[in-house]
Amino acid sequence: MKQIFIMVVAFLLLCGCAERDKPTLSPNSPKPPELSDISYIRQQEYEIRDCKYNPLRYEEMHAVWLTYIELSELFANESSSDDLRRDSDKLFGKLSELGINTVFLHVRAFGDAFYDSELFAPTRFLTFGCDPLEIMLETAHAHEIAVHVWVNPLRCETEENMYRSEGTLIGEWYNNRDSYPGYIVMPENDIHYWLNPAVPKVRQLAADGVTELCENYDIDGVHIDDYFYPTTDESFDAVQYAAYEGALSLADWRRENCTLLVKALYSAVKEADPAIIFSVSPQGNIANNYDLLYADAERWCSEEGCLDIIIPQIYFGYDNEVCPFSETLAEWIRLAHGKTLVCGIGMYKAAAGEELSGGEYSGVIARQINEALSSEGCGGFAVYSCSSLLNETDPALIGERAAAAAVIKRSSRDHRS
Repeated sequence: MKQIFIMVVAFLLLCGCAERDKPTLSPNSPKPPELSDISYIRQQEYEIRDCKYNPLRYEEMHAVWLTYIELSELFANESSSDDLRRDSDKLFGKLSELGINTVFLHVRAFGDAFYDSELFAPTRFLTFGCDPLEIMLETAHAHEIAVHVWVNPLRCETEENMYRSEGTLIGEWYNNRDSYPGYIVMPENDIHYWLNPAVPKVRQLAADGVTELCENYDIDGVHIDDYFYPTTDESFDAVQYAAYEGALSLADWRRENCTLLVKALYSAVKEADPAIIFSVSPQGNIANNYDLLYADAERWCSEEGCLDIIIPQIYFGYDNEVCPFSETLAEWIRLAHGKTLVCGIGMYKAAAGEELSGGEYSGVIARQINEALSSEGCGGFAVYSCSSLLNETDPALIGERAAAAAVIKRSSRDHRS
């Protein structure tokens, strides 16, 4: 029966699918399968194309974000690669048992690398010698969990830690700021340096970093979140805007720079392997993205060559005065223009004791997950963050976690082949 199913899927792929989700490919590029065509099976089970690794893809995404903070806490209790392998196996085992099939793994938070890199300095959060990404990929895949590497392409270290970037392009730009004006800037009211997306070489470094990950590791996706322009201050990229000879306003020019960055990352992913997913997670507040971060998420969904999946962070309660959950989810589904949309859900707010809905947050996360999974046009959910979902000690989370776990497990059973 399974062989018949595989043959049918392969036939459908060869006959062609809806054009809206396909990346732009060169005439000689292999044709990637659509997200909706595969439900919990590895692509290597049928001969679609020839490559060293065939990424895991799911019909419905049940995801969590695993942050650099959570990774640093994991590393703090370890002293060897064997320790990391053991603890990673336990972590992914728990997530798999819960029904999670995808993890957004934070591998670059501050211009650093939680992996072996020739472009970025090793992270300061790992104190023993190993390649954590390689180990975590192996253990996650053993539990049939897809790993999407999560990078912050622009945020860098604080002043006291910039020395760690010696010998990299970031270090060169930082140490020779007179020769590279505006390449790396510390905005007002921030303690971190940021790379400037208006600089073509900055966008190229971001793309090269993605290429390095795609070519060297068996990853299933590449992911960025909402860290675009860190400020609206006109001085941040004044040098580049002064040299700009076009007619765009500063705001529109900045939005164009962010779009060029997103397209560069998408192209780098697809040139390395068309089957690797590229996703973007903007803020849930649509106006904030456009006006404050200069992120034109609707354009990225409507134009080809920008992204595969959009994952808005709809971290709001049902009674939120600005962005009530149900209405905001419906608006994002409309803005997605048929692209795959996954609903970002802020479970961390329950962990912090924050009210998600009119003074009552017990069970609201489960309700939101269930609404996302049952909404036409929504292809799953992503919970922020992993520690919130697995927390078994916070009194504010005990009932919340149990209710959410029941919804996730039930949905996972319904969608596995």
